[in-house]
Amino acid sequence: MLKSGDDRCVLSFSHKTGQMTYDAPEDVMQGQDLSIFQEKRVRQVREPRNIRGDQEFIVKLQPPVGNMLNYPTSPWMCYDGPVRSFSKYIDPDTTGLREVFDLLKRDGIKATNPLIGLHGVKGYFMAQWEGSCIRVFYDRLVPPQNW
Repeated sequence: MLKSGDDRCVLSFSHKTGQMTYDAPEDVMQGQDLSIFQEKRVRQVREPRNIRGDQEFIVKLQPPVGNMLNYPTSPWMCYDGPVRSFSKYIDPDTTGLREVFDLLKRDGIKATNPLIGLHGVKGYFMAQWEGSCIRVFYDRLVPPQNW
């Protein structure tokens, strides 16, 4: 489905709603048969938009579920709530994520999927828009959110 090269597409599935989303750029998806996505209620993740101006806000960072002993090699999920003005996947080679992984293993929210036994962690952090980028402040976790 993807062009050759470094282009990636991440497909995520919400166990609460059954909604699936993908984050491939439009040019990657151009000319592809998307009928299977429409049949399965898959929608493209919307482009990030700054609805907060210069204010700090809370984001959720979540590495892929799996073996929590080793650093994950797949993209991490990052989004804000409760409105989800953006939802993006972060490359696992992003500077600082290894330290965040260690912090999450030590102090993050831990869960196990009872059906398949996979372990996961997540955490909430402060963030702020800087131009068209979002800076996540990795220095400390904030209290869990209800979204």
